[in-house]
Amino acid sequence: KKKKLLTEQPPKTEFDPLRSSLVEKEKKELEKLERRQAQELKLLVDQEIKFEEMRIHNEQKLRKVEEVDQAKRAEKERLQQEIQAKRKQQEETQRQILEKEEEQRRLKNREEYLKLQQKAKEQQEQERIHKEKLLQNQKLKQLKNKEFQEKTQKILEEQQQKIEAKRKKLEEKESKKRKILTEAYQKQALRNQETKLQREHRIATAKQQADEILEKKKESFERKQKEIEAKTKQLQEQKQTEQELSRQKAHQKSQEIRQILELSKQLEEQRRDEVQKKTELTQNKLAKKQLQKEQELLSRKEEQRASQEKAQLVFQKNHELQREKLNKIIEKQRKKEESTQKTIQQKQHQLKINKEIKNAKRLDRFENVKRIERQRNYYNQKILEKIEYDKKRMNQMIQAKEQIIEERRKRKVKADTEKKRILDMFDKTKNRSTEIVDYSQKVSKMLSTSSLSPTASSRNGSHANYSNLSSPGPKSKRSLRSSNSKKLEKLKEEHNNALKKLLDEEELKEYQREQLLKQAPKDQLQELEKQFGIERALASEKIINMSKKHAKIQKQF
Repeated sequence: KKKKLLTEQPPKTEFDPLRSSLVEKEKKELEKLERRQAQELKLLVDQEIKFEEMRIHNEQKLRKVEEVDQAKRAEKERLQQEIQAKRKQQEETQRQILEKEEEQRRLKNREEYLKLQQKAKEQQEQERIHKEKLLQNQKLKQLKNKEFQEKTQKILEEQQQKIEAKRKKLEEKESKKRKILTEAYQKQALRNQETKLQREHRIATAKQQADEILEKKKESFERKQKEIEAKTKQLQEQKQTEQELSRQKAHQKSQEIRQILELSKQLEEQRRDEVQKKTELTQNKLAKKQLQKEQELLSRKEEQRASQEKAQLVFQKNHELQREKLNKIIEKQRKKEESTQKTIQQKQHQLKINKEIKNAKRLDRFENVKRIERQRNYYNQKILEKIEYDKKRMNQMIQAKEQIIEERRKRKVKADTEKKRILDMFDKTKNRSTEIVDYSQKVSKMLSTSSLSPTASSRNGSHANYSNLSSPGPKSKRSLRSSNSKKLEKLKEEHNNALKKLLDEEELKEYQREQLLKQAPKDQLQELEKQFGIERALASEKIINMSKKHAKIQKQF
C-alpha cells in the first residue's frame, strides 16, 4: 500500500522541502525492505533446494538399501531352496536306501520263514515216522510179551505135566510098596511079630526124621524169605532216602536260583532308576541327536532281533536234541533195568525150581510134591502179576511219550505263532520308522526356518518349536516301549544262557556217568544204574521247571 501510495503521482503542487525529505526517507526504507525480502526469498529458495536435494539423496539411499535387502532376500531364498533341494535329494536317497534294505530284509525274513516252515514240515515228518516206529515197536513188544506169556504158559504146563507124571509114578510106587508091605506083613505076621514091631519102629523114626528135615527146610525157606523181604525193604528205604536227599538238593538249588533272580531283579530296578534319572537329565540336551540315534537303534534292533531269532532257533534245536538225548538215556536205562530184572527173576525162578525138584527127588513123598505144586503155582502167579505190571508200566511209558510228543507239537505251534507275532512287530516297526523319518523331516524344516529367519519373533518361534520337541509326547512313549522291549530281549537272552549252561552241565554229568559205568565192576552196575536213573529224572525235572519259570517271568514282564 505504501509503495502504491509512493508510486502514485501526487498532484502537482508547489515544492515543499520537508515533504520531499520524507519521501526520500520512505523510499530508502522501501528499498531496504525489498532487499531484505529478496534475501529472505533467496534463503527460502536455497533451503527448499537443499531440502529437495536431501530428500532425493535420502530416497536414493533408501532405494539402494531396499535393493540390497531385496538382493539379500533373494540370495537367502535361493540358498534356502538349494538347501531344501539338497535335503530332499538326501532324504530321497536315504529313503531309497532304506527301502532297498527293507526289501532285502523282507526277502531274507521270507527265506528264513520258508526255511523254518520246511524244517517244521521235516520235523513233523520225522515225528510221524518216529510215532510209526513207536507204534511198530509197541506192537513188536506186545507180540514179544504174548510170545513170552505163551512160552511161560507152555513151560508151566510142561512142568505141570512132569509133576503130574512124577506124582503118578510116586503113587504107583507107593501102591506097589504098600502091596509088597501088605504081602510081606501077611507072610511074616505069623512068623515074626517082633520084626513087624521093629519095622514099625523104624518107619516111625524115619517118618519123624523126614518131618524134622521138612520142618528145618521150611524154617530155612521162611528165614531166607524174610531176609529177602528185609533186603528189599532196606533197598526201598535207601531209595526213598536218596530221593528225599535229591529233592532237598533240588529245593535248595531252586531257592538259590530264586534268590539270584530276586537280586538280579533288584539290580535291574536300580539300573532302571539310574538310567531313568540320566535320561531325564540328558533328554533336553540330546533332542536333536535322538532322531539320528533312533534310526541307528532301529537298524541295531533289527540286527538284534535277527540274532535273537537265530539264537532262539539254536536254543530250541539244542533243547530238543537234549530232550531227545535224555529220553534215549532214560529209555536205555529203563531197558537195562528191565532186562537185568528179568534175568535176575528168571535165574531166581530157575534156582527155586531146581531146588524144589531136588527136594522132590530127595524126599520122594506125595505131600512134598503137593507143597512144591502149591509153591510153583504161587511163583507162577507172581510171574503173571509181574508180566501184568510190566505191561501196565509199558502202557504208561507209551502214554508219557505220547504226551511228550503232544507237548512238542504244542510248543511248535506256539513257536509258529511267536514267529508270526515277530513278523507283525517287524512290519509295525517298519511303519514306525517311516513315521519317524517324516517327523524328522518336519523337525529339520522347522529348525532350518528358525535358523534362517532374522527377526526376534521367528527366533522366539524356533525356541517354542524346540520346547515342543523336548516336551514329552508320543516319541517319549515309543522310547519307553523300545527300552522295555530291549530289557525283555536282554532277559530272554539271560534265560537262554542260563538254560544252555544247565544243559551243558547235565551233558557233562551224563558223560561222567557213562565213564563211571564203563569203569565200574559188574557187581556195582545195578546200584549205579539206579542212582544214575534218579539223577537223570531229577535233571530232566530241573530243566522243565527252569523253562517254565523263565516263561512265567517273561509273561509277567
